[in-house]
Amino acid sequence: MEHIHNSSRSAAIPREAELLIACGAACATNQGTERIAGLAGDEIDWESLLRIAAGHGMTSIVWRSLSLHAKRVPAEVLALLRTRYLTNSARNLYLANELLNVLDLLESNGVPAIAFKGPALAAAAYGEPGLREFSDLDILVQPSTFIRARQTLIEHGYRPRCSDQRALESAVFQCFEDAFVADDGVAVLDVHWRIVPRYLSFPDSESLWARARRAELQGRYVNTLAAEDLLLFLCVHGAKHGWPLLSWICDLAGLIHRNDSLDWPVLFSRAESVRNRRPLLLGLRLAHDLMGAVIPSEFLAAVRADPAVARLGVRATRSMFRNLGERAGLFQELILPLRSIESPRQRIRYLVDRALTPTLEDWEALPLPPPLFALYYLTRPFRLAFAKGKKLLRG
Repeated sequence: MEHIHNSSRSAAIPREAELLIACGAACATNQGTERIAGLAGDEIDWESLLRIAAGHGMTSIVWRSLSLHAKRVPAEVLALLRTRYLTNSARNLYLANELLNVLDLLESNGVPAIAFKGPALAAAAYGEPGLREFSDLDILVQPSTFIRARQTLIEHGYRPRCSDQRALESAVFQCFEDAFVADDGVAVLDVHWRIVPRYLSFPDSESLWARARRAELQGRYVNTLAAEDLLLFLCVHGAKHGWPLLSWICDLAGLIHRNDSLDWPVLFSRAESVRNRRPLLLGLRLAHDLMGAVIPSEFLAAVRADPAVARLGVRATRSMFRNLGERAGLFQELILPLRSIESPRQRIRYLVDRALTPTLEDWEALPLPPPLFALYYLTRPFRLAFAKGKKLLRG
């Protein structure tokens, strides 16, 4: 296997970012532990490391890894990391219990649901919920049961993001999820009836449900995605957003590391069947190069054979540590997602849908009654132009 730090150095990232990568690899794949001792010490700007770790959702992972090298870390830094880890663990436990309550509620009202991301992904990727940092809960329901799920949640105190059900049901809007906030204001629940937007290709909901499996969460068994479907989703989701967070690569590497039964031929075949080969290759390259994820040699050869993936991998690594805390740059926001699509026809569809197809954000910016929904095709370009213009003026 290649040394993990080779790829990170080729991306010209700071020493604090290299230490963050080593901490992630230690938790996700048990790789890179020797790098931590070599990187930690007087040359590290600990304030910068704390800031970068928080920005990438990696504070708990950094605590777990650096606690094994306590003599090389300032005591006050370790104490702060430990406090944040314990806070995150308590919050994750609360959210995991809330997720179980929601699943029970929906099931009792005839709405089965699949849990993915959030606590379910924490358990699958790390075996310890406290190591993953997340802000909301994600579930997938069947399209035919979404309205029933929505009504059930509203009746039990969840406030929907979209107050007009007619907007959700309209073919005008590019909808695939809706968000709900619990009475406590802490739990945010994203209910999906599609797992990705229409402008991205992915296995249909029916096939995802047919392959769903049961997994343990907090001593209970819940519906989750098949490992191959979850891994492909993480790659597509990462490419869609331009891979802005190192924690997403940790999740991917941890999932690979803890799934000895992963069916690699099926994974690659499934990705090709929905034209998602390049997002898969890019995600696997990042997980292997940065986190030491072990990929069978024949499939690693496929990862290495695509020069576009090599270029995207280096640029993605560099971009995720640039301008941390600010808005995503053009590369992450548009160029990487676009170059992750191999088919010219699919690229055109992606650009047209992103630019012209209305979303719930358009409705929220200017709520109109259903007879006027078609006007959003005219107002969306102006809204996007205004938003991008404000971003450019801010520099």
